[in-house]
Amino acid sequence: IMEPELTLLQAMFTAVTLRTAGFSTINMANCTHATRMIATILMFIGGAPGSTSGGIRVVVFAVLILSIIATLRNRKEVVVFYRKIDEHMIMKAITITGLSIFAVLSGIVGMTFLNNIGLENIIFHCVSGFSDTGMEVVPTSSLNYFGKLIIMCLMFIGRVGPVVAFRIFFNTAPDQESIKYVKGELIL
Repeated sequence: IMEPELTLLQAMFTAVTLRTAGFSTINMANCTHATRMIATILMFIGGAPGSTSGGIRVVVFAVLILSIIATLRNRKEVVVFYRKIDEHMIMKAITITGLSIFAVLSGIVGMTFLNNIGLENIIFHCVSGFSDTGMEVVPTSSLNYFGKLIIMCLMFIGRVGPVVAFRIFFNTAPDQESIKYVKGELIL
């Protein structure tokens, strides 16, 4: 769905920047609800791994889609380009997506109680914070202190990744017996 006054170049530029940088040549507040919903989905998916973008990342989204397709086809393995995707990678993709949804929904619930800017604007703002795009429909300055704090937390979780951010709540110290050290060679 393209806005009537948008050129094709503006639409393509916006679709790319919604996933990485957050530069904007259009005012998102003037866009239709459908356009903002598509923008929210693109921001949540994010960019490629290894980039500075936030979101769940394109590869995680692809692994989820391929897993769903394999399940619907009653396949025991997820295969793409004649290569099997390891079950550990599938579980990690599910974990990243689940923690991301939890973080964003927690932010949305908190913002709903603390700021009166409308649910659609809150959803857009929280996903924008999580994806580190910086897009906004309502100016961030209109949020109260706790709303800004929620957005900052979502930005942190989106930037470092939900697995790393939530790992602080669990004891993840490796078992000393499972650590194998590399043998050091000395010249005597």
